[in-house]
Amino acid sequence: MTETMTARERSEMLKVLREQHKETVEITQLLLREQKKIHQAICKALREKEMAVPELAEVIDLPTHETLWHLTALKRYNIIVESEMCGEYFLYKMAEQEAG
Repeated sequence: MTETMTARERSEMLKVLREQHKETVEITQLLLREQKKIHQAICKALREKEMAVPELAEVIDLPTHETLWHLTALKRYNIIVESEMCGEYFLYKMAEQEAG
């Protein structure tokens, strides 16, 4: 895309690309919606109390390895933070609770 491309040309180009890759776009949108639901469930659970991965996985009904993957993503963007250790596991809580 060149700097001289107008907004209309860019819009048309994106429209063509979305149509050419319609199936991929739909799958990606479904995956993003599912990811958002999971992140919302994690945040809701962690607002209520700090939890370790196994406990949180049970609450949101996901396997522990998937729960950990989502926690890692949320931690990377400072939405959640690690708290103290509970046995062999870190407890996780919302980052906003850290400031409050």
